[in-house]
Amino acid sequence: MLTLNSTHILFTYEIVYIMANFIIFLDILMSKMFDVVKTSLTKQELRYLLKKFRFPEEKISELDQLYHGKDKLPERIYHAMLFWREFKGPLATIDELLRVFHLIGYDTLCQKLKAMKIYAQRPRF
Repeated sequence: MLTLNSTHILFTYEIVYIMANFIIFLDILMSKMFDVVKTSLTKQELRYLLKKFRFPEEKISELDQLYHGKDKLPERIYHAMLFWREFKGPLATIDELLRVFHLIGYDTLCQKLKAMKIYAQRPRF
């Protein structure tokens, strides 16, 4: 029979707390990365990216209609990235985002995002 004492319960609580904070940290980092992406892509690059993400054509058209015009391009990019995260679910990770940007040849953007990831993971003293 397994018995739990207060040390086990405290240890379990600490693990859950650490994991929750880590998930929040990754979510914040990805949102910051989306901010960088939205200022780095052109309309043509966005279309190419959405095709590589295998977005449904209906969703691409919807984004074009909702955020029409050059002044709304950053919003269109940001919402496309949010949809990618929602569309892919748990497969929408920072590493997957980096991998896709690398594969399609957006090396400068990929390097920026890698640097953000590295700086975010550095130990804090």
